[in-house]
Amino acid sequence: MEKSKKAISVLSGGLDSTVATSILAKDYNVHAITFDYGQRSAGMEIKSSKAICQKLGMEHTVIELPWLAQLGGSALTSSEEVPKLEMDELDDKEVCDETARKVWVPGRNVVFSSIALS
Repeated sequence: MEKSKKAISVLSGGLDSTVATSILAKDYNVHAITFDYGQRSAGMEIKSSKAICQKLGMEHTVIELPWLAQLGGSALTSSEEVPKLEMDELDDKEVCDETARKVWVPGRNVVFSSIALS
């Protein structure tokens, strides 16, 4: 049965976006997009996203945003070590805030949303 409704999904290949994309695919003709903004995990994210889209029978596009990595100095896009939290640190607000600061990519989700909506 041909789906008449269309949707765009921002798919990183992680659990949350995979579940959301899978739910959308039940009722919509989904075109998934994955962003490569210079993050160290880009290769794995793209590989996983392509495999998910192939399994779900949907179109997939990789959009490169190399300039986004230059905006912030995030551990996700630099050689800085990505912080790892231990279970007993999850209730420590200062530790969690510092971890969030280290992996923050300024404007990332606004840029992703703007591109997906356009």
